[in-house]
Amino acid sequence: MSPSSKIPPWRFGAVCFPLRCLTAFAGAGTVALILATTPAPAVASVAPTLYADGSPGTMVGRQIYDHTNLMAGHAPTGTITFRLYGPGDAACRTPVFTSTVGVSGTGSDNSPSYLTPAAGTYNWVAAYNGDANNSPVATPCGSSSQVVNVGKATPVVTTAATFDDGSIEAVATLKWGFAPPTGSITYTVTGPDDPSCTGAPVYTATVPVNGAGDYGSGSFTPTVAGTYTYQDSYSGDASNYGVGPASCSTQGDAVTVTQGQLAPPQNPPVSPPAQPLSTPALYVDASPGSAVGHAIFDHANLLGGASPTGTITFSLYGPGDTACQTPVFSSTVGVSGSGSDDSSTFVTSAAGTYNWTATYGGDGSNNSVQSACGSASEAVIVGPATPVVTPTASISGGVIRATAALQWGFGSPTGTITFYVTGPNDQFCSGTPVYTQTVAAAGDGSYSSGPFAPTVAGTYTVRIRYSGDANNYGVGPTGCITQGDAVTVAQSQLAPGLN
Repeated sequence: MSPSSKIPPWRFGAVCFPLRCLTAFAGAGTVALILATTPAPAVASVAPTLYADGSPGTMVGRQIYDHTNLMAGHAPTGTITFRLYGPGDAACRTPVFTSTVGVSGTGSDNSPSYLTPAAGTYNWVAAYNGDANNSPVATPCGSSSQVVNVGKATPVVTTAATFDDGSIEAVATLKWGFAPPTGSITYTVTGPDDPSCTGAPVYTATVPVNGAGDYGSGSFTPTVAGTYTYQDSYSGDASNYGVGPASCSTQGDAVTVTQGQLAPPQNPPVSPPAQPLSTPALYVDASPGSAVGHAIFDHANLLGGASPTGTITFSLYGPGDTACQTPVFSSTVGVSGSGSDDSSTFVTSAAGTYNWTATYGGDGSNNSVQSACGSASEAVIVGPATPVVTPTASISGGVIRATAALQWGFGSPTGTITFYVTGPNDQFCSGTPVYTQTVAAAGDGSYSSGPFAPTVAGTYTVRIRYSGDANNYGVGPTGCITQGDAVTVAQSQLAPGLN
């Protein structure tokens, strides 16, 4: 339109662009155009949702990382900062590692990897730092999905024994430990001719360890001809599990001494010492952690002793019973010599930390032995189940009704289901809901919202969130405009009097 175009008197209009507005004033037969710089309208800040989960547990010296999923918000930009807190820093005060990644819209991001220098429990915290249109949001310290358990390394110890000039000496080779291993290696010599290594030791020695390598036992001078067996064990340290003792008469750790090889003044035979009751070693490790409702079990390895017989009793203590006072399950298996045994399985009925103990009852030749309550290898962490919630929505008679299908929960899920309706035409679901309703959950099944009567035509989105309970994780809110949760309302479908 030209400035001299004829229009009705005293008309007014304006069109605004990001930084300017064009304003038209019309008088009697004339038009005036004014171009003015005007601040862009303010955009209300919205709060996106940040989901995060740390990498699986691993062994010290290996890499861990964090993973986030930024959802909703208003086309978020800016950065996400990942902070990692080391063992002992349960309050997340001093990060041992920090990294920042850029954000361009909703979606997933991973932190760079971090090489763990020590065993223990690590906690990740992820923080979206916000931008002009989105509020900052961060995961809490100590969130179960952000905890990464880093276990010790398992070194290997091998032994070679030799006889020379009347004396026996062994060399233990320690390898595959983490960050040079410390602690000690203990040698035990049994014999002569003790094929089960159950007699009293005729020689012992303990040497300190400082890194992987070879460690000598010192020399032992036998006084009786026969076969002598070396067994070694490594004590372990903060970053390495203890290993051993080595099995009896494995290749390389047994030496046979003839009568002619004995040192001259010690040739006359002597009676072997009386053999006291043997004490076998009991090594235990429980099944991995799982979700509630799954089966768990314990595993025991009985080594050494004098051909042990009898039974091993496995006892399981439930969440909260950290002193192992009242077992929720027990299982007994028979023993016939050294070897491995498993308990019967137990189907968990509640989330939390379970503790196993195993007790070998002993027999006429062997002492009883029991694993300790609270041993790290005997703890099984049972997490809540992860249910699924699916929304559907429809319009009839001028009102929108939504249904949430809750399934795959454990037991009879309790808590609440909340319906959120946004719109019309809010493709990011970032606006204030036009309708919300919360209903109680009582088991898997279908739950309905109340009726919502829209007053404006357009597309409305229904999102669902389940709160969770002691045995079920909370889930949701469901995604924006996913299949089945959006309803388009035509003008003709509005309630009478609104169309």
